[in-house]
Amino acid sequence: MGGQLSVSTTPEGVSFAVLTGRAECWNESGRTPIEPGQEVHLSKGAPFKARRQEKKPSLAWGEPMRRALYIDQFAGPGVSSLWKVIGRQHGSVTIADAHGRRALSVALPQRSQRGFVAAATSEKFPIADVLSLEVDFRLPRGAKGGRLQVTLISAGTRDGRDVLRWYLGSSEEGLEARDDRFGTNRPIWKVSDPGLDGEWHRVKLIVTRAEVTLLRDGRLMAHALHGLSDFQRVRVALGAMTTDETGETFEGQFSSVRVERDWP
Repeated sequence: MGGQLSVSTTPEGVSFAVLTGRAECWNESGRTPIEPGQEVHLSKGAPFKARRQEKKPSLAWGEPMRRALYIDQFAGPGVSSLWKVIGRQHGSVTIADAHGRRALSVALPQRSQRGFVAAATSEKFPIADVLSLEVDFRLPRGAKGGRLQVTLISAGTRDGRDVLRWYLGSSEEGLEARDDRFGTNRPIWKVSDPGLDGEWHRVKLIVTRAEVTLLRDGRLMAHALHGLSDFQRVRVALGAMTTDETGETFEGQFSSVRVERDWP
């Protein structure tokens, strides 16, 4: 497919909508072509296609096509093929029930050296004007020895990749940028002793090619220049990293991810 695709994954099924270009949906029933202005809904039965103004009210359809690029509530039995697991040698990424929700669970066993594991989208999302990433997360009370991470990773050039990362651990929460040309993480914002209550919370990153805004549970935490020169198309990665040796498994969960683009 050439162009942009909007994908929504919910307990009721999966819907695909073409924003630009053309696409085909393949399943056991065969190939279903999709054109701009059409959406395919997949549930337990055969795919049903309609133009959005003709969609059936009985079906749970995707978000408005002009904004939503990707939505996942991790409702399936396993990790979707739309995600690529990174760092399998260090830990695991599974779908599990956690604190009343279906969730993507990332876990790292205790190790004497740092390790990481993450699930990254196979799709690269464009930052034309504004890209919004909203993630529901949970870190159990008393979690030690690691940090939960939500990362935007650029497509990369010969000089390397640009990375924008929000993280949360027992002793610190922060936002940082990394430019592979310089090889160091540059703090944008951080706070000590964020407090872990074991409940579900939400983090939102609003990114342009020059600036980043961070919100936690709807509250503005930071707004700054990120200083990354190659932030044009990015993948989303949800993961965890160990920070020291504790003798315990470090584990956290993500129950929802939503990627939106503000169209001109």
